[in-house]
Amino acid sequence: MKKRFLLFALAAIIVLMSMVFAGCNKSAPADNGGGGSPAPAAANGENGSTAPAPAPAPASGDEYDTYMAAATALNNAENVSMEMSTQTTMKIAGQTMDITVSGLVQLTRTDGKLEMQMDEKMGSAGQEIPMTIYYKDGYMYMNMNGTAKMKMAQPEDELLQSQNVGAQVFDKQYVKDVKSEKAGDGTKLTFTVDGKGLDALVKSAENSLGSSADASLSEAGMAFGDATIIVTLDKSGAITNEDVTMSFTMKAGGEDVTADIHSVVNNIKIGGANITFPGDLDSYSEMPSTTGGSSTVG
Repeated sequence: MKKRFLLFALAAIIVLMSMVFAGCNKSAPADNGGGGSPAPAAANGENGSTAPAPAPAPASGDEYDTYMAAATALNNAENVSMEMSTQTTMKIAGQTMDITVSGLVQLTRTDGKLEMQMDEKMGSAGQEIPMTIYYKDGYMYMNMNGTAKMKMAQPEDELLQSQNVGAQVFDKQYVKDVKSEKAGDGTKLTFTVDGKGLDALVKSAENSLGSSADASLSEAGMAFGDATIIVTLDKSGAITNEDVTMSFTMKAGGEDVTADIHSVVNNIKIGGANITFPGDLDSYSEMPSTTGGSSTVG
């Protein structure tokens, strides 16, 4: 029973990581691995949404620069929707749990104000749990299958900071190999990223759990293997699909844990977000901060 509980606790971490993989509003790091400020996106005059700025072809022809130009354009979009799916196989003490998380992510920014809606389904052991997450006016709202409704204070800058950390997955210094090939009218880029470069995911998940949650992933020896990141660009240089395969090991309750993760983000639409907030958000039960200040979501 204890081992089963550990698996479910770790499953919560996977859900948090899936939010990082969704790629919402991350700033692209600079070529030297720093957190450079992305350029403003171009406005779409027809519907008022923000379209990605043209992705300039880097003079060096470097595949990493090509990707980061496209990522900067996408991450600056003020209205974007995308579908995401994460499949995870976790093993602990001879037990195996398969976990799936899939759904639609929608994000808008109006006058710098962030709003988000994530409609997800988490599946395991033959059961599927629908969950909707909203972000509005400094609060993260969670509706678990309509039976549990909770909210936590989450300043926007902290939310964006935790997601900016996730962008370090693509830090150039950790790219071990890259391949480029044609994909229809576009291009497919395949990166092999050193697992050391994925430490940002550990920090992001720790922030999400809170320092008082007794769940220090770093202290648990969480370590990533090399990741494979496949990015598809259309003929204009815009990202249409991201596919990530990775694994990690750690200790939990004195047991060795391994996890294999496959995450896909596709059907990316600039101007495709249409967020609908329910009318009962004020009735959601407020959860105490896990950080001593405000809650943190990764």
